[in-house]
Amino acid sequence: MKLAEGFRLNYMASLFRRTADVVSASNITGVPLTMGMEGDVTSWMTARGGFTYFLLARQNGQTLAIATTGRIGATFHLGKADLDWVWGNGAAGATGTSGTEANSNIDAQVMDLNGIFTAASLTYRW
Repeated sequence: MKLAEGFRLNYMASLFRRTADVVSASNITGVPLTMGMEGDVTSWMTARGGFTYFLLARQNGQTLAIATTGRIGATFHLGKADLDWVWGNGAAGATGTSGTEANSNIDAQVMDLNGIFTAASLTYRW
């Protein structure tokens, strides 16, 4: 949704369900609510930030205590190329209750140096 010239609000509600075919894997259901804002800081940079809150999060019938999580990022406009960048927490080595979900959840409740991640992508238009 456009809030003002060069300033936008993005929002989303969704439902996901993962069912496992094997006994050792987990069944997970979630209802995340996500909101983010982005704005054109300059003609060559767009800054953004957002958060996700889980209205419902269940694993194998048990309620999960998932905190509200957030991320920040930016897009740098370089002529016909855009460089997108994001920073957040990756919970390195985190596993689910069965041990099979290693690194499948990039949202963690503790921000420590072992779990911090950064990601980037480059898009070129011709």
